[in-house]
Amino acid sequence: MSRRPYKPNLFHCSFPRCSKSCKTERGLRQHEETCHYVLGAQEPPQQQPKSPSPHLCAHNSLLPIPTTPPDSPSAQVFLHPARQQSLGSPNSDTEIKYHQILDGTPCDALGNDLPPGSPPPPCDPGDTTDYSPFVSQAEFELAEFLYTKEEMSEQKTNRLMDLLNALYTQDGPPFSSHEEMCSVIDAIHHGDIPWQSFNVTYNGELPTDGPVPTWKTQPFEIDYAPKRVTRKGKRQYTDLMSGNWAWSQADKIVNEDLTGCNVHGAMFSPWIFGSDKTTVSVATGQNEYYPLYQSCGNVHNSIRRAHCNAVTVIASKDQDKSAEFRKFRRQLFHTSLEYILSSMRPYMTEPKVTKCPDGHYRRVVYGIGPYIADYPEQALLSCIVQNWCPKCLAPVGNLDGDGEIFTRRSHEHTNALLDGCTLKELWDDFGIVGDLLPFTISFPRADIHELLSPDLLHQIIKGTFKDHLVDWVTEYIEMAYSKAEATRRLADIDRRKVKMCSAISGAEKFS
Repeated sequence: MSRRPYKPNLFHCSFPRCSKSCKTERGLRQHEETCHYVLGAQEPPQQQPKSPSPHLCAHNSLLPIPTTPPDSPSAQVFLHPARQQSLGSPNSDTEIKYHQILDGTPCDALGNDLPPGSPPPPCDPGDTTDYSPFVSQAEFELAEFLYTKEEMSEQKTNRLMDLLNALYTQDGPPFSSHEEMCSVIDAIHHGDIPWQSFNVTYNGELPTDGPVPTWKTQPFEIDYAPKRVTRKGKRQYTDLMSGNWAWSQADKIVNEDLTGCNVHGAMFSPWIFGSDKTTVSVATGQNEYYPLYQSCGNVHNSIRRAHCNAVTVIASKDQDKSAEFRKFRRQLFHTSLEYILSSMRPYMTEPKVTKCPDGHYRRVVYGIGPYIADYPEQALLSCIVQNWCPKCLAPVGNLDGDGEIFTRRSHEHTNALLDGCTLKELWDDFGIVGDLLPFTISFPRADIHELLSPDLLHQIIKGTFKDHLVDWVTEYIEMAYSKAEATRRLADIDRRKVKMCSAISGAEKFS
């Protein structure tokens, strides 16, 4: 059977930040008319078809080399009017008030404020032909596709390399294995932050009789401005930077400027954290992972929920079932978090000149922001006894308070109790694990009891609906009807639930 010859995409979209490529000029024109709106005199220059190099043709490269740097000040994005409206803009009855001091004024690379309206500095395009440590552009694109786009597993990547080796017997595959591909990716020198890791090892006494647990001897590798938005005279809370906490943190930075540096015009950038033990596969031995996530508080919620790499995994914790390891795990957890964040501690009081996504430099003051966790994780983070409140001193049997006002927990209050109480008194009377200290005690303006934020999935959706309402309804039906009738009614409820969720693929699996 005759096969059609391969036809590469020779026509690339000339609009900035658009990587669309087409096989025909007609296809490119349809793309521009559909996705971009060109304004008469501002039409982008017509781009002639490029003849890709023989090397790229042989490797079926699909990604063009951009002719305009994405961060170039001359880059403009032309959108259809409907798409411009979808981006949203403040209504005429909406008032936005930014912080007077920490307003995120752009500066140069030396930290000097720029005049209002100054464009960002031009971006250094670098050598567009240098793809080291990769041999070619095609090899770089293949690694990006497998590792970033597809997130292909090690086994499947190795299988792909075997197939490429069989197809191209003379040249062989670009990488010998998944391990080699990851090694080449780790060898990339571009970027400001190198890969870092550290080891934490148990330094307590080892048992003299019986086997020594492996976890006692092995090292553990731990790999722009606050605003107030009002609409029709009513306060609007939409993102982290529009809340009271971000504004109060900016006030603290101004009032507690202990370094003597001028923070006027600086930018406050809080970090958002989250961690939770996750069961990856129940069918294959219940593999459990304990990732630590980080996000930037300056990002809007719509971006954080999208696939824009606004949330990233910065660490992973080891698991062990023994009771002795669980106590060591608490110490390891707080020690590791303190070490991971220690490199940014100086810039929580003194601004650091940082390049922002809009191309401008700003003097950034960093801070530890909300920590999203379910209750067991909150107890671990705040170093309290299970079933006690991590926010206040309400006793276990009276969490609702019954009209009483309980003292809020804080590092200052805990330190005062540590000076005057024994470990047993702290445990029994105040619900405090006295031999542990939260990692936030080592950072300015950070109090874990204030920063803890509930996990909506576990505490609101699953905790309230699944663990309470569903269980109560199920228990009532089983008590009010016979076993056969109760089974029939529960099956009917499940059938209706699946029918309601059928319009959303896979939704019934999470209900």
